[in-house]
Amino acid sequence: MHNIIKIIISYSLIFGLIGCTTQENHSPQADFKRFHHWDEVYGNDYIQATAFAMYGLESATNKYARIETMQNYLEEVDTIQASLNYLDIQNDEILPIKNIGLKALQLSQETFRDMIKLESQPDEALAQSVQDKGRIITQLGNEISHEKLKLMKKYQL
Repeated sequence: MHNIIKIIISYSLIFGLIGCTTQENHSPQADFKRFHHWDEVYGNDYIQATAFAMYGLESATNKYARIETMQNYLEEVDTIQASLNYLDIQNDEILPIKNIGLKALQLSQETFRDMIKLESQPDEALAQSVQDKGRIITQLGNEISHEKLKLMKKYQL
């Protein structure tokens, strides 16, 4: 009986530490802190993954190395997107930022899939689409930063 209680307490502690409790605080400030923490970890991972992918594409010596770089990037973005989907945000001020982030991640994936297609079959229209998506992703990133700064001031973080 003592071991069962110890196991239950251990699981509760572990799940509580990773934010899996059903009693999570969803005040606007608590939701923003959760998002802000996510952004510090995974937002930075996204920036690093993008920078490494761009460097990898510039330094790749052949088509296969370029495709492998893009596939690695897609795997990294899949992980980041899954973590953002899992992030439990219920506040109406923060939810739009999360949704913009999800849109940017999805667009990044589409862009890199298109870039893989371009490696095997050059197409001017697709190349233009990739450039356009890149500009949109930049705009979405700027929008996220702007909204996040406003909320940081509001919640004094």
